Amino acid sequence: MTDDLVEMLYAPSCDAGAQKVFASVITAPPGDSPETLLPKRQHPLLVLWGDKDPWTPIKGSQIYQDLAAANQGVEFHPIPGAGHCPHDENPDLVNERIINWLQRLDQ
Repeated sequence: MTDDLVEMLYAPSCDAGAQKVFASVITAPPGDSPETLLPKRQHPLLVLWGDKDPWTPIKGSQIYQDLAAANQGVEFHPIPGAGHCPHDENPDLVNERIINWLQRLDQ
């Protein structure tokens, strides 16, 4: 966690319409579920999940883990010690996983 990251996340909340945007995100209809959308997937999928995520705990990732186990076009990687923003909390590992995945796609 850096001061720059805190400022980047905090600054938009100070905008005049921030409360309305936040409320609309919380109250909007949820849309289709992963169970509905994933069978329609037509492209490779990389799922990176912080194993300490307090908002969407890793136990909720089972559908993605099962899909990865059954499908060559899907990869699932827990990010150890990361919470909801693994790209901020462990960027070196996240970048490594993405780069390796992209390289395998090129083969």
